[in-house]
Amino acid sequence: MSVLIEENPKRNKRAVKAKSEKLSSKKREGFKLAKVPQQPTDPDSEEIKRLEGWLVKCGIRKMWFRELAPYDTSKAKIRHLKEMLTEAGMTGRYSQEKATQIREERELKADIEAVQAGAKQWGRVSPDEEDGGRPRRKVAKGLQELDFLKDDDGEESD
Repeated sequence: MSVLIEENPKRNKRAVKAKSEKLSSKKREGFKLAKVPQQPTDPDSEEIKRLEGWLVKCGIRKMWFRELAPYDTSKAKIRHLKEMLTEAGMTGRYSQEKATQIREERELKADIEAVQAGAKQWGRVSPDEEDGGRPRRKVAKGLQELDFLKDDDGEESD
């Protein structure tokens, strides 16, 4: 029996090194392109984003582009967002503690309203159950026509 042993061909070290350099240069270029280009930032738009963030921390979630659509200028948008914060209860200097307190109060109010709505519904009788006992099934239309057969008074009508 004969055994054939083949040796793998040796790779050219220069070719391997050149490929790795090309890959690493592409990776570097990719990282350069991944950086966000510096856009001129508007201080008013930054203020709007900051105020929206405070409202979210207070538990107020809205679609901001719809909420701010009626306002043309950024100053009007800022004024509206500040009014929303004061209506929510955030007055004076904004802080995380105030925001969490406001959010918890809002959640508690929502829970209480849900419980009260459930309490109003509790024990209410639906129109099918008003006569007492089990609710009865509605009679099919085809059987309503034959309903006169149930009334057996012993008399025949002509």
